[in-house]
Amino acid sequence: MSFFFKRNPRVVSIIGRKIEAARAKGAIPEQIRAFLKLFKRTCVRLGIRTKDTWNIDKTGKALGVCANTRVLASS
Repeated sequence: MSFFFKRNPRVVSIIGRKIEAARAKGAIPEQIRAFLKLFKRTCVRLGIRTKDTWNIDKTGKALGVCANTRVLASS
């Protein structure tokens, strides 16, 4: 990971926090669609290929499980 952080100084590793179930369930479809649209535009603008992204749920992380583990965030 150290090489990744050297190449991407705007990314840092922090301790994750649990997402409250009520907060996770409170996301409305319009917000999710808006986020995904922004994500797609950002990937196109930055040239991020689909094969260079992953779904964190498929790596074993789940809502409410990430407490006290390190996650990536903006610096």
